[in-house]
Amino acid sequence: MWLALGVTGQNCVSTNVVCQDSAFKVCKNNYTESNTDGNDYALVLILTQAGAATVVQSSGDISGPTQACFTFDATTLALGDYEVHALNYSTVAPDVPAALPINMGDDINTIGATSAGCYNSDFLMDFVCYEVVSLPVASATCTPGLPGEGLIDINLMSGTNPEDVTYSLEGGAAQSSDAFTIDAVDTYTVTLTNTLTGCTYDVEISCMQLPIELTSFEGTCEDDIRALTWSTSSEQDVANFIIERSANGIDFTSIGEVAATGNSTTLQNYAFKDANGGASRYYYRLRIEETTGVQEFSRIIGVACLKGGLDVLDVHPNPANDAVMLTYETNNRNPLTIRLTDIFGRILMQEKLTPDIGLNTKNIDVSTLASSVYFIVLDDTKRQITRRIIVN
Repeated sequence: MWLALGVTGQNCVSTNVVCQDSAFKVCKNNYTESNTDGNDYALVLILTQAGAATVVQSSGDISGPTQACFTFDATTLALGDYEVHALNYSTVAPDVPAALPINMGDDINTIGATSAGCYNSDFLMDFVCYEVVSLPVASATCTPGLPGEGLIDINLMSGTNPEDVTYSLEGGAAQSSDAFTIDAVDTYTVTLTNTLTGCTYDVEISCMQLPIELTSFEGTCEDDIRALTWSTSSEQDVANFIIERSANGIDFTSIGEVAATGNSTTLQNYAFKDANGGASRYYYRLRIEETTGVQEFSRIIGVACLKGGLDVLDVHPNPANDAVMLTYETNNRNPLTIRLTDIFGRILMQEKLTPDIGLNTKNIDVSTLASSVYFIVLDDTKRQITRRIIVN
């Protein structure tokens, strides 16, 4: 059996806020601008990290007839847990100024003490800023098992935490295992659910006998040119290989074509070079065209060309108990600084690194840390790359 993989849809209807966009809005409903005496009230919405008292962003005085809203800037937020607090005070109360200046870095408890009885010590809402992987599926295999049976096995993209994903075959019960036993050659739909983000992904998988055996499909970056290579061990009535590229792993467009040998029972090697495109990472797949007009797809691969000289490829496991392994890539041996910080920005570990050109790994001990959210920061003085980890 061979796998034909295609994403039929994705749905991110989580009630959480996805802080990957430029902004997000928070509203306080049923807001009253004045009290029964006609005195004006002022409302300030304050953003902090979860459990912290330091102001990350604040709205300034806002108002509305029945709803007061403020749009926070999400472009500067690191991944993590956040809370939105409300400060509501009378502008004519004794010793309270007409406007309270609230700045980034202020202590919300000190601000609240200025207008005792008006500060909401709880929070209006809490949410998590997280990354959404456009297509968490890197590849899948559809292999024969017992007579009349087969096995669908799904592999996730690097950087997708397996513990955050559940799987469902044809709308059935969700399971943590990424493998399913099937009893017929057919097309199946597997639904992946990211339990952290609330996003679901429908992946269509065709398990069938195809007239081609694709033994490899790989990609590398050479002098800012992405070089793709693939091999077949057998071909029957295969016309062409259409090379398709995507920036997000879902929406693919054709960028080239390579003629197939057509009919062969020996190893055939193919190559294609992609010298166009401005992104650092692209995803590729092969659309295999038969002479009969039938089309099938290869697995999807990702190829990165480092523009800034540094890229973090994976942090695993995440969540972690004892240690995490950071995998990163660099095109030079310039010194790096690695830091581990808590949600308040306090540095818990800092170390200088001299990397090798290419892939590098760094083991980070987290066994003594309390259960919480932390951040790993890799700094080469030109840019900082931050990755969020959870310690159980």
